[in-house]
Amino acid sequence: MKHITLTLTILILISINTFAQKYKDYLDSAELKFSQEKYFDAYQFYKAAKVYGKNIPSIVAQSEDGIEKSIGAIEQERITMQKLLDALLDLLEIQLPSNETDAFEYIQNLAEVSFDNGDYDLSLYYYDIAAIFTTNESFKSDIERKKDTIEVCIGLIQKAADYIYNFDFEKSIEVYEELKILNPNDPRTYYRIEALNRTETQVMWKNLEMYFVTGNPNYEKYSNVMFWDFKVSIYEVTNMQFALFLIDYGQTTIKDGDYKGKRMIYVNPKGIKNISNLDNIDSLINFEYKDYPILNVTWFGAYEFCRYYGLNLPSSDLWEFVAKGGDKTMGFYFSGSNNINDVAWNISNSNSETHPVGNLNCNELGVYDMSGNVWEWCSDVINDFSCNVRGGSFEDGYEDCNILFIDADSKTFWNEGYYSSGFRPFFIP
Repeated sequence: MKHITLTLTILILISINTFAQKYKDYLDSAELKFSQEKYFDAYQFYKAAKVYGKNIPSIVAQSEDGIEKSIGAIEQERITMQKLLDALLDLLEIQLPSNETDAFEYIQNLAEVSFDNGDYDLSLYYYDIAAIFTTNESFKSDIERKKDTIEVCIGLIQKAADYIYNFDFEKSIEVYEELKILNPNDPRTYYRIEALNRTETQVMWKNLEMYFVTGNPNYEKYSNVMFWDFKVSIYEVTNMQFALFLIDYGQTTIKDGDYKGKRMIYVNPKGIKNISNLDNIDSLINFEYKDYPILNVTWFGAYEFCRYYGLNLPSSDLWEFVAKGGDKTMGFYFSGSNNINDVAWNISNSNSETHPVGNLNCNELGVYDMSGNVWEWCSDVINDFSCNVRGGSFEDGYEDCNILFIDADSKTFWNEGYYSSGFRPFFIP
């Protein structure tokens, strides 16, 4: 009996310490985001900390670093957190009406607009704030119902992604159709359905070798980006893959949407050599360069390639997370090594030209060429006319190929065919 009691006691203590450690991890992450003025991310982590804080028993809980906190201290932190959450309205520069009813309607409208745009996390955030501004139980109940709908939407997005990861495109389309019923205004649902219905999308997905990355809420020790599960292409997009896209797409400028008419590619003898005939792969590329990374591609070309196949360009932060090796990082200066020539085609070993993708060593995640070979476009739009590129290229050296480096020139005009610019697609649910 004593043995059973001791075992139960140990299990309880392990549980307490697990909750306490997760509570501390989320709280630390929230405070870091708050200090970086990334208030939406801070809000998410504060909410997660509150969940774990509620599960810590009313005895002293000791965290990994030896800091002891009683339940009273934790409760006091919860109160402080709520004040911080309230203060986020000011920090986000939301100008609220002075009348409480008007403020409630204003925040609720922000929540509904975010929902219509498919920004489900942001919509939840606004609904949480809206609940603060009303004492009407009917309104509060309505908010909870809407939050439940959002949670269902988030669940469907993840379910569709799981099918996509397994190349079951038909079932993923069925799930997106369910999502379209719940939120008929989400534009991303429509373009994903459109993309997945194309036979060429399914071919391209199987052509792209992609690595699955599991979301990790304790990412702060590795990066300043919040993420869930996603996939990343192991290799930069090759000339062959981009040529097949041009054949599928049928033109070299964007067909519709906000970027209609924007040029996607410029000719290069070691890239797309000719754009006068998009029906013939032989006229588009030199086959000796088919496995070389695409170059002279504009941001619009990278963006439209991803959109057409239901993929994404990464944010600069997400790109950096992968370049560092994700949660397997060993803290290298370049992506996968401290020796630049082991992992990057650069000015010292490239002979001033690109090389076939994947010929040097990979990083900790098994991803190649995130340092060197070609710069990689990211999704971040800067001042409505430029975007970040990361990773350096075959014509760059130590500084530019460093995974933390963002050159001032990386704010390149996005409609220019930057000579050494390519890209790497991600799939972000």
